[in-house]
Amino acid sequence: MNNNQNINRELSKSYFKFGLVVICITLAVFAYKSFFGYRDVRMYETYDNCTVTTSSKQHRGSKGAMITTYYVKVVCEDPAIVSSEADDTDEETQPKESRMKVNINYNSESDSEKEDSAVLFSDHVPYEYYKLFRNYSSSKVTMYTTDWGRHYPVSTVDCDKAKAERDYRKLDPPTGTQFLLGIFGAIGLLNIFLGLKSKSVADNYSSDRVYVPDFAFKDKEDALAGMAHARIQREKEEEYRRRERNDRGFY
Repeated sequence: MNNNQNINRELSKSYFKFGLVVICITLAVFAYKSFFGYRDVRMYETYDNCTVTTSSKQHRGSKGAMITTYYVKVVCEDPAIVSSEADDTDEETQPKESRMKVNINYNSESDSEKEDSAVLFSDHVPYEYYKLFRNYSSSKVTMYTTDWGRHYPVSTVDCDKAKAERDYRKLDPPTGTQFLLGIFGAIGLLNIFLGLKSKSVADNYSSDRVYVPDFAFKDKEDALAGMAHARIQREKEEEYRRRERNDRGFY
């Protein structure tokens, strides 16, 4: 085994180890996030006498293609809730809404309708979140809030945090985190590919020859002597590496 073969075998091992470590860490983080959630949410309140409406609008984009925008709106018609919501809006809700991404009242309402009802949620949403409420029939709606103050309805009344967080993923997909995990996964796969390539290069070297550029044996006896010398040298190198691995604790 010559030096080039040794170098490529060591490179192959290093690439494999690094690639496997990166992929294992990436998969572990992805599994943890998928199971425990990407965002911390908590139940805000469950409201009765609510109406959930969904709608969609089509408009032409800048490049001429038709784009469909989906909307979900939740209105509470309980007078007691309306009065308390008005007080909360003056004191607490308004600062939170200023941090919301979007809060659009896309349906025009008369003054009498505004006095008799409170809009709990009104926003344009992704299609996957829109589908959750397309056939919503219950008069009760459970509202959750994120750790940064965004209120949103969930598709199941009084559901647990895990279900509410999965609903929020459809409202606000964690594309940034998933993109970052994808980059790390690609780095791991690239290192495994480089490890396979280095191993292939090492396997292409013959174990019974010493590669010297532009060298030729004079006769058969010299060739046999050179091959014997190469075997002895290879055995010495393997014994040296074996002792070195034992000293470092690798087997």
